[in-house]
Amino acid sequence: MHYILKPILIHDNAESIKVNEIVRLNLPISISSHNYNSIRSDLNIYRLSNELYPSDVRCVNIGSTYSRELCCGTHVSSTNEIEDFLIVRIDSKGQSNKRIYCLTGSYAKHVRNLFKNDFEKKFHYLEENQNQITLDELYNECRILREIYLDEKSLLFPFNQRFNYLKRWYKIMPDKKLLRKYLLNQINKDLKKNFIHSNVDLPIYDIGYMLLRYDDENHIRKHQPYVIYVNFYQQIIIIYLKNPRQRNQFIEHMKNHYHMNMLTNFENYDQQTRDLFTITKKLVIFQPIDKDTFDKMNFQQICNELFSTVF
Repeated sequence: MHYILKPILIHDNAESIKVNEIVRLNLPISISSHNYNSIRSDLNIYRLSNELYPSDVRCVNIGSTYSRELCCGTHVSSTNEIEDFLIVRIDSKGQSNKRIYCLTGSYAKHVRNLFKNDFEKKFHYLEENQNQITLDELYNECRILREIYLDEKSLLFPFNQRFNYLKRWYKIMPDKKLLRKYLLNQINKDLKKNFIHSNVDLPIYDIGYMLLRYDDENHIRKHQPYVIYVNFYQQIIIIYLKNPRQRNQFIEHMKNHYHMNMLTNFENYDQQTRDLFTITKKLVIFQPIDKDTFDKMNFQQICNELFSTVF
């Protein structure tokens, strides 16, 4: 649920603690109906200043004196039925309002458990082992944590923890330039090989952009004729082409010689990846017809053959 509130300086952790204290007090909640004109002058009943109320209004009473408010909601008979309260997101709605998103009940408890038993364990592992983890794996794991938990629209993370962990996240997340240098070094270890492989799910567009265009030791912009990226995690072969005119010949070669089908459904990919496939045509993705053969494929041999026959 969400509430639109007037601009006040909100310390969300203090607000959560305060609300949960009220929840534990088990204050009774009652509903009363009134003629609006009869309670119009009652300053103890909260109402929205810019709201037009009907002649008959509904008033929610929490405890004997704690809160009285004109409202259509609140479907519990006591505060204890709410069980738990957690703020997970705060949006600014201009200068006059903030929108606060909160969770209650079992779902609030579920998000607290996710934070403690999933996010914290994974994050602390990455912090403590960032120098031992390969750069592509570190990049991938950081990206996943950001998308699930630390995204500004996420409802799966305690808001009072977000700022702290975002600062720490930026410290361990590899810079894309650093990742590109790492991946280029993987290729440059053997220029004849011209492919990289990974067991993690790296973003297709980022990898293609980083590897097709690069600066050499003299800071001169160069282009790889092609790069093969083997993703063992998804069991796909991703090929980036400098010259899209070779695309049709290349597709036929992969189909006839290696029994690979081209992936054509890009609905689940980002727009930049779809553009690489449909507009610039510098990207082709293949899956083996028989998935059991993927781990048995000799990718070094495939690269050598492609270089001599297609490129």
